Amino acid sequence: TANFNGLRVGERAVFTDAVFTATVDFGAASIGTDLNMIGARFANTGSQANFNSLRVGSVALFDKAVFAGPVDLGFMMIGNQLSLDDAEFAAAGESISLNSIEVASSVFFQRAVVTASIDLGYASVGRNLYLNDTRFTTPDSDLSLSGARIGDSLFVRRIDASGGVDISFANITGNLEAT
Repeated sequence: TANFNGLRVGERAVFTDAVFTATVDFGAASIGTDLNMIGARFANTGSQANFNSLRVGSVALFDKAVFAGPVDLGFMMIGNQLSLDDAEFAAAGESISLNSIEVASSVFFQRAVVTASIDLGYASVGRNLYLNDTRFTTPDSDLSLSGARIGDSLFVRRIDASGGVDISFANITGNLEAT
């Protein structure tokens, strides 16, 4: 087990290309400026990678990260940007929780490969949410943005969510671009 629950880091935490083979728990951790998880692999298919209630002062980067098991990113608070570009979520049948996250600026979730549903319900994004070119690889996978608040625009270009998209009760201040 890699237990970082409640960890406090004054500035940056860097886990570039790290490989976690056991349970990972960053729940309620606090990172002063940046969290770098670019290329990290969460290889345990039987346990959850937990980032619930994580606080990051500026930028949280999960680009090209691979999650073999369930992942909980719900209730995170990010002071600037959250990026999950080119990430892979391989836990078939599991929901990826980003429920009730708060991101002051933008969320990037582009070119991700997902074998589960994505729950962005009640998310609060200060500027833009980018979901372009995200690929859902199982027929019952869906995308939920129910009750989400987007401070500027939502971009859902070229996504394949055959299980459906739910944006009921969402509040998008700027534009909705779905092509």
